[in-house]
Amino acid sequence: MFNKVTLIAHRGFSTEAPENTLAAFDLALTNNYPDIEFDVQLTRDSIPIIIHDETLDRTTDGHGPVNQCSLLEIKSLDAGSWFNPSFAGHQVPTLREVLLRYDGCANLHIELKSGEPELPEKVAELLHSTGWVQEALAQSEAEVSLAPVLVISSFDRQQVTRSRAALPKRIVHELLVETVSDESLEWAAAHKLKSYHPYAGDITPELIHKAQDRHLEVGAWWNEWDPSAVHDIVEAGARHAFVDSPLQAKAALPARGEIPMSVVRRLVWSANQAQQHRLPLNIPRA
Repeated sequence: MFNKVTLIAHRGFSTEAPENTLAAFDLALTNNYPDIEFDVQLTRDSIPIIIHDETLDRTTDGHGPVNQCSLLEIKSLDAGSWFNPSFAGHQVPTLREVLLRYDGCANLHIELKSGEPELPEKVAELLHSTGWVQEALAQSEAEVSLAPVLVISSFDRQQVTRSRAALPKRIVHELLVETVSDESLEWAAAHKLKSYHPYAGDITPELIHKAQDRHLEVGAWWNEWDPSAVHDIVEAGARHAFVDSPLQAKAALPARGEIPMSVVRRLVWSANQAQQHRLPLNIPRA
């Protein structure tokens, strides 16, 4: 028996557009996947930006550690050409840009990627000033259970703890883990987190039962994207999945396995916006 699963566009629609860019996020939304995940780090001048690696080398034409470059320097870089020349000129977005652009049309899954103690507070300040906290608090318990507007996660427990202290308790937090253990499950439960996210290959029915006994949901992430494995983790009982290609992931599941997009309140992506930012890719709508 398949459970319902939320497919979360990992770094956006990252098989078809450069990860962690507005292009990748737009593509997820135009294909009716309103849950998008991205990584946040700080620049040298303490501005939260959207980038995965500690260095600029892999996903931009720049070099060196992210936290040793100013926002102005990072904004001068090309964050699209490495993926495909057709994306030349795309920039590394700031968290503020993402919060303003997708207000009212996306559910955001924010990973606190770097370890600066001030990062959770900087993120919280922006979430407050752009209205995302207020909107998240306005959701009913039923809406939060189905599709929370805002989710904060990290592999770093200190960052999770700091974020919990900087935001209202009702804001959803999750723990990402490299290795499954009873101790980390207990920690997540004790800190009243919503879910526990191990590597997809470590998800078993036994783990699901342990998590459920602690009132935790289970999500999945991949080292290497494998759409064929989505079927197995959902059958085991996973409730969330970070997927590089939502369309590939959906194709691996029976129709009843996914939460119908028609019931996700957040899907308010206007035709004008979609047309304005649609990418020149021959990808069918979901």
